[in-house]
Order: sequence, then structure tokens, then C-alpha cells
Amino acid sequence: MTIAVKQHKKASLQGEKEFKSEVNVLSKARHKNVVTLLGSCSEGNTRLLVYEYVCNGSLEQHLSKHSQTPLSWENRIKIAIGAAKGLLYLHENGIIHRDMKPYNILITHDHQPMLGDFDFARTQNQDSIHSTEVVGAVAYLAPEYLEHGKLSAKTDVYAFGVVLLQLMTGLSSTDKRLRGSLVGWARPLIKERNYPDLIDERVTTDPDFHQLFWMVRIVEKCLSTDPQKRLNVFAVVKALSEIVEGNTCGIIMRDSDYSSSESGDESEGALES
Repeated sequence: MTIAVKQHKKASLQGEKEFKSEVNVLSKARHKNVVTLLGSCSEGNTRLLVYEYVCNGSLEQHLSKHSQTPLSWENRIKIAIGAAKGLLYLHENGIIHRDMKPYNILITHDHQPMLGDFDFARTQNQDSIHSTEVVGAVAYLAPEYLEHGKLSAKTDVYAFGVVLLQLMTGLSSTDKRLRGSLVGWARPLIKERNYPDLIDERVTTDPDFHQLFWMVRIVEKCLSTDPQKRLNVFAVVKALSEIVEGNTCGIIMRDSDYSSSESGDESEGALES
């Protein structure tokens, strides 16, 4: 069978810790949206991980401005739901990924996403929050984790919100057009419901505006600076599934922390407009 082999850099205390973490996390993980670890080798300074081969590169490659075949809106939604389901599986098994970003989401030939690269993953009770060393790309780090090292499943949700934002906009987290962070650039547009400026200009067919409206709401809830106000991954999967079926996101509409200016009635009015 075709395989992919990952070789860790020269052995060190930190490298050994990351290697053992990845083996521990993936050895029992079996889900269609999580890369399968087939085997590992630790001998002398050599650290090898053997994975199933995923043929179609990473989401980062597909979103790149250099991509020859930009993702359709339908495939972006498909990738969003699959990645959310993979993350839900991890959280249900007490695993926090800690490095959710397009580079670590691999794509199959039929545009199914598979979560990979578990160097920084941690195993813990899903709802526990504690201080820890801060790892991962800064653009995807939740405020409470970046500033205070507070880790929880909600830190993955924040990072996933950034990934959803990239699926909508097609922008990388380091795009020079942003003049700052992607989230900082997007917040005013999200608040104003400025959909045209949030859509990747390479999407050649008009997106489903019902889906787009609710995608913006989901992103907004994932990127809340208050982790208590973020959706959990189960809610994200449910909300994404509802919008694909053409329904309103009841799980968001019922969310009690919306201010009066963002009531359900106003949301419905905006959707109709």
C-alpha cells in the first residue's frame, strides 16, 4: 500500500515528547476524518511515523493563490463539515489538537478532509482548563491561550473558526493585504455583515447565500474572545449540517448570549434582505 512517512527532526527532549504524544494520541484514533497512524519507529536518534497516504495535498495548498483549481463553494462547505467532525471525534475522546490550521488538514481525491499532524496534541478531560506551554501558529491561538496559557477544547474551536474564515475568504493568515491579522481584518466585516468582501473572489459560482449568512454567524461564535461564549465542536457540526440541509441554525438562534441588537428576529430579517 502507499504510505506517508514522517521523520522527526534530530532527537531532543522536546522532540521525544512530541513524538510520544503523537503516537499516544493517534494509536487508537479511528475516524474517516482523522489520518490513520499505521506504525512508528524509535531507534537511536531516529523517530519515524508511518501514516496512510492522503493523495490530494493540504487545505493550505488548495487555498493558496497559486492553486490551479480553486475550491468550489460546495467543496469548501464539505471540507468544513468533515474537519469539524474529525475535531469532534478527537474532543469526544479527550484529545485537544492544539495546532488546527489548513496545513494540518489533508484532502482526499473527493475533497474529504482528514486531520493530521498531532505533534502538539494533548490528552485530557474535554472540559478541563489549565495553564500550559503555548505552542502553535499565533494567528490561530485563542486569546486566553496566547496570553495566559489557558488550554481547553474551546482553544481548538477558536482555531477552527480561523480555518472557516480562510475557507470563506481564501486568504492566508499571513496575507500582505491584511495589514495585520486575518481575524482583526475580518471582525468589522463580520459585524457589518459585509458578505461580498468576505467571499474569495476565486469562487466562480455564486455561493448559497443562506449558507454564507449562517457560516458568518458560526465563524463569529467560534471567534468569540470569551471561551464561555464560543460554540463547542458538537454545536459547530450541528450548525454546519443544518445549513447544508437548508435550515436555520437553531442552535445559534437559541444562544442566550446574543445582545438585543443581534436578536433572532433581526437575524431573520437580515437573511431575507
